[in-house]
Amino acid sequence: MRPHTLFLPLFVLFLGICPAHAQDPAEAPASRPAPLPPGAVARIGKDLITQDEYEAYLFQLAGYGPLRDFAYKRLLEDEAKRLGVEATQADLDAEWAREELALVARSGGDPAQLTADLDAMGYGYEGYKRRFLLGAAPKLLEEHIILATRTVKEPAVLEYFNRVYGEGGVKVVLRHLMLTRSKMKAELTTRRIPVAELTIPRLDLEISGRAKALIAELAGGADFETVAKRESADLSVHQNGGVIPNYNYKHYGNELADAVCAAEVGVISGPAQTQAGVHIFIVEERTTTTLEEARPAIIKALLVADATYPERAALKQRLLREHPVQLPK
Repeated sequence: MRPHTLFLPLFVLFLGICPAHAQDPAEAPASRPAPLPPGAVARIGKDLITQDEYEAYLFQLAGYGPLRDFAYKRLLEDEAKRLGVEATQADLDAEWAREELALVARSGGDPAQLTADLDAMGYGYEGYKRRFLLGAAPKLLEEHIILATRTVKEPAVLEYFNRVYGEGGVKVVLRHLMLTRSKMKAELTTRRIPVAELTIPRLDLEISGRAKALIAELAGGADFETVAKRESADLSVHQNGGVIPNYNYKHYGNELADAVCAAEVGVISGPAQTQAGVHIFIVEERTTTTLEEARPAIIKALLVADATYPERAALKQRLLREHPVQLPK
């Protein structure tokens, strides 16, 4: 078998080539042409294009890339059989269902428009589906192989612990508002204060006075969420009323982290100065978890987590190292 014959099915779909659409009856020729003889893939007038000619053209056009991909797919299939895992039809159906949902959304939510769009792209619905599943199958095999062979190492456990349970196992729910020079300058400008007077010392003085006033307002019982939405320059958490999602002592640096660690739960704290601005905050909840308490749940979660890009790259390197692929010279 010629090496280039191996990759033909893959590359034909890679190019988005699909069977020609049926002709409109009004446009059909008076007599149906004779079937193509064995070994031919097309006819131009009386001239035939043979499969050998077409495969040679595709091989020259695409080079060894699709052939390498096809060989790697074979290696994945062999490894999956060895481990007793497979990409089932249910897996492929689920992948296509997700892809189809995304495609329909991009076509304005109209399945008929999706079909028209795929026709215009030269795939056709079924052609695109075949092409997608051809690429999805190796990725699913990678996923199953990685999950079947994955081992959980201590650095991964520690990274997960600190990310999910808080640095050192101390997790807080933090609500804050932030005052910045730029926001204060914009506010003072609207009050027609000359720009020449809006120096950094003047802005810092205004921010200091505002911070004291806000701390007094909050200590007097004002709703923190309402005040944060009104005053804070941190637009990224406005929708949360100032809560920083999954705060893990990384946002705004060590200055805020140190202040948060020292704060009492439920007490208005600040102002804390960072490079970003001045922060007033409240630690609404603090939960402490030990690593040994969390270890079983962490290992369970890591064992079933989606395969990562480094894991996929390492699997490919291992299989190609163990089973070198010889290509034509």
